[in-house]
Amino acid sequence: MEIRLFGEFEVRRGGHLVGREEWGRRKTRSLLKLLLTRPGRAFSRDEIVEALWTGAPPEAAERSMRVTVSLLRKALEPNLKRGSDSRYVLSKRPGYLFDRGANCRVDAWEFDERKRRAEAAQAAGQLDEAIGEYRKALELLRGEFLAEELYEEWAMEAREEWRERRLSALSELSECLALEGRYTEAVEVCERALEADEYREDLHRRLMLYHYCAGEQALALRTFRRYAGTLKRELSVAPSPELVRLKSWIEARDVPGVDERRRRYPR
Repeated sequence: MEIRLFGEFEVRRGGHLVGREEWGRRKTRSLLKLLLTRPGRAFSRDEIVEALWTGAPPEAAERSMRVTVSLLRKALEPNLKRGSDSRYVLSKRPGYLFDRGANCRVDAWEFDERKRRAEAAQAAGQLDEAIGEYRKALELLRGEFLAEELYEEWAMEAREEWRERRLSALSELSECLALEGRYTEAVEVCERALEADEYREDLHRRLMLYHYCAGEQALALRTFRRYAGTLKRELSVAPSPELVRLKSWIEARDVPGVDERRRRYPR
């Protein structure tokens, strides 16, 4: 079983795409997506009803939920006999869960595993390995998380959590690249991270340093001016004193921890 949660939602069973007619109803797909936002942890029946049947009469919602669970199990396991336990969608108090230990490949799970490996390698100083794992993790994020559930509140919350995870991976990848002296690549990755959150001062600080270490003083200062302009125009605030101090050091070509090491990014 292969499940894709980023971009266009897909479920492949034995290599074959599960067609829309096999789901029985749209809510069947939505229930699977909901369970996969919290793999291995049970959603209570009330949580499921609140997420997928908001405002419906309690008895009707409960009935719809039971039917949808049955349809989901059938879509994932067409040969599942009546009364048999599913390998994927388990009944567990207080409700239902998707088994995290199931023989199933999910892009979101693979991202988490790749990111975990990258962080371990980074902590051990194995930067090439960390860079490789971060890149493989980020390649999995092909589009928005749960893009088909664009305005559902439960999906919006999960999508925001995934934006933060992606931002974290981009941020740490840029740092690993800079530590290896690969400043052009570090700049490119840091700019991708800023596309996701243009107000993050830590990213602007890193981008300034990456440009400076690459011998691009003018671009480092332009990064500061652009960020300061955005803050003033949109939030009516100024950069922190720490960032202003970094700008002054860059103007003087005397950045502590950098210039005394012949302009190498500080480890």
